[in-house]
Amino acid sequence: MTGLNSPLYANEELSEEAQELTVDFVVDYWLKGGAPKQKLVMGMSLMGRTFTLANSTENGVLVPAIGPGNRGRLKADGLLAFFD
Repeated sequence: MTGLNSPLYANEELSEEAQELTVDFVVDYWLKGGAPKQKLVMGMSLMGRTFTLANSTENGVLVPAIGPGNRGRLKADGLLAFFD
């Protein structure tokens, strides 16, 4: 299934487990745990994931995939660096 690596917010299409992997959830978790907000730094990964789609005419977010897509210069199936 295609999707977002780290969605900003949860939506109804995410599993309960995946909802705990959103940026919103994680930042809130750290703040509620006592982390000072001025010490939290949110980063952004400059890589992308690729997929081999189950049906090449059906594309977009949350469509069935049968495995990773082509590799880039990172030499890992399904991963592309920002320069690819």
